[in-house]
Formats: sequence, structure tokens, C-alpha cells
Amino acid sequence: MKTFLAVVAIILSTVAVAGAEVDNPEYKNWSGFKAGAWVKFKMVSEASGTKTELEQTVKLVELTPAKAVVEIGMVTGGNKLPAQKREIPAKLKTEAAKDAKAPKASKPAEGNEDIDVGGKKVKAHWVESTTETGGNTTVAKVWQAKAVPGGTVKMEARTTGTVTSKSSMVATEWKE
Repeated sequence: MKTFLAVVAIILSTVAVAGAEVDNPEYKNWSGFKAGAWVKFKMVSEASGTKTELEQTVKLVELTPAKAVVEIGMVTGGNKLPAQKREIPAKLKTEAAKDAKAPKASKPAEGNEDIDVGGKKVKAHWVESTTETGGNTTVAKVWQAKAVPGGTVKMEARTTGTVTSKSSMVATEWKE
């Protein structure tokens, strides 16, 4: 999820004027659904020879013109972790790049495709970006579908360099 949010931040930083308010794409992805909508993901990450699998459920608990509130629950290794609530503002303020050491990002590639997610065919739009920082290169690809609460249906990321890792996330089921 953090990789996905980093990709969104990079995309926004390339098109927004510093200090301006822009629509938050994450809020927009929830705004077409009613409280109670949810999506369940299977997440797998591998780093330093360790593989971690978990199940994450994200449920919309509140939607107002100013924010969406989601509740995120996780199960890993058979253990259910306490759910956490997170507010997603409808608008974001952009900031000027302050750090000369900010990650270098290439212009994202994008396209459309029909993919099988949770046993259903969905029309998805994907964005693939590459960032370089601290001797590492990360390639992340995120698929989004308007028919699924929260929009994100799949994510794959791999990092090479001084750190090697890969992670994936795929929606397994959802309720509108």
C-alpha cells in the first residue's frame, strides 16, 4: 500500500502547482460507494529471503464531501490484528520539491486491460513507474478499476540494487 501511495505522490508532484489544492485520487476512488462497501486483498512480500503473506480488508465506514474514513483490518499467520481507521481527505495541498535528493522518477507508462480479479473480469487502468533512490531502482505497477471499492485491484512492485525485494497485492473479493 505504501508503494501505491508513493506512486500517486510522484504522479501528483509532476502535474500540480505548489500550494494548490487538488482532488485526492484516493478519495475519488471511494466517493462512488456507500458506507459498508469493502475490498479484501491478498498481499505477499519477499525481502532478505523472508516471505510474508497477509490478508487485508479495507471497509468504507464514512463518506462526506470533505473526507472518506476507511477501516483497515489485517490477518497474518492466522493472527487477526486490531483494525485501524484512516481518514482520506477529499483535497490535497501540493508542496514544492524541497529536497534535491528526492527520488528520480521516470514518466509513468499507462494503459488499459481487462484482468481477472477475484474470479471476475474487470476493466482496469494501469500505471507503471520507475523510481531511483539510494542505489535502488523500484518498478511499481498499479491496476485500478472503478467497479471496485477504493479502486485498486492489483499492485506489483520490485526493487533491485542494494536492497532486493518484491511485493504484490491483489483484490480477492469485494462488496459494493
